[in-house]
Amino acid sequence: MKVVVRAFLRGTEVLFEVAKTHVTFGRGEEVHVKFTDENCSRAHCKFYIENGKLWVEDMASKNGTIVNGLRIQKCAI
Repeated sequence: MKVVVRAFLRGTEVLFEVAKTHVTFGRGEEVHVKFTDENCSRAHCKFYIENGKLWVEDMASKNGTIVNGLRIQKCAI
């Protein structure tokens, strides 16, 4: 299974593909998708596929991860 995700961060649109492994977001050098926004942690969140569903999980970020207006730890989207 392969999913293409369209995400927005402060007006910036990002397209990325999630397939066999996870995709990480943040400001740090070690993440797959990098943002320069100061509200974004170095390792902020990750997306992955599990049991046929797309999941997003916060990576202990300082400001949290918001999905559809709700702060989450981990949720299927």
